Amino acid sequence: MAVDPVVTADDLARFKRSELIARSVVEGFVNGLHKSPFKGFALDFSHYREYTRGDEVKHLDWSLYARSDKYYIKQYDEFTVLKAHILLDTSGSMNYTSGTVTKFDYARFIAAVLTNLLISQKDSVGLVTFDTEMRNYLPPKNTSNQLARVMHNLSEVKPGGETSLGGMLKQLASSMKRRGLIILISDLFDQPGEIRGALAHFAKRRHEIVVFRVLDEAERTFPFKKFTKFVDMEGTAHLLAEPNRIRKEYLKKFNELEREIQETCHSMAIDYVPVYTNKPPEYALAKYLSLRMDRNK
Repeated sequence: MAVDPVVTADDLARFKRSELIARSVVEGFVNGLHKSPFKGFALDFSHYREYTRGDEVKHLDWSLYARSDKYYIKQYDEFTVLKAHILLDTSGSMNYTSGTVTKFDYARFIAAVLTNLLISQKDSVGLVTFDTEMRNYLPPKNTSNQLARVMHNLSEVKPGGETSLGGMLKQLASSMKRRGLIILISDLFDQPGEIRGALAHFAKRRHEIVVFRVLDEAERTFPFKKFTKFVDMEGTAHLLAEPNRIRKEYLKKFNELEREIQETCHSMAIDYVPVYTNKPPEYALAKYLSLRMDRNK
């Protein structure tokens, strides 16, 4: 039996109902990002271990020593406030649609939902919108009005600039000194070397990186049959062509780019989530949650 999507095409186009992603999809999504990779003595007790020379005496459990006549250190799992940057591509190629929902509508909805979820967990969230340059920047905060700021920016921003993904991401990586979570939402239409170099800048700074690649189904299948006017990503160049003559070469190039992006993300331990606008956006989060759960088994 078919299940109606939580979010419809009309919702995306009007940019409403941003909190209606099903709980069954997002439960544990943010919590999975909170566990620090470092062990410390901060908050939640985890276990005891025997004292070794060099351990700080202040972490000894004296009550356990009184009972056992042995020295034990209290070990904790450290939980930190997450500092997240959501990087939203607003270049001209994001305005494409073969149906009713543009890639940009879809992408900003994902950005809105992730912002809502992270702030609900008291994490700091910032938003960067960009094409060849930074269009808007909201520094990460976890204040009560940060969600409203992000939503306002998302509702006001329009796609349409030229694409220079690699160069812009390198600039952003250089400006983000403190380690955190980077969520990139883009169609990743750029030279593979540029994409790899940009992501490497974030990886070298030990950020945790999640990439949502937002695509239209027609970009993957190239379903065109009649003479069609094809427009470049920025809308400046036009080509009238018979699709059958270029389909094979187009699909070859598309699949090569997809494969290189997958390999790049895998080599850098980046979570890569390709999503298509003909699927309800809650599927995108379910896909990521499944990916993360499999990785953490």
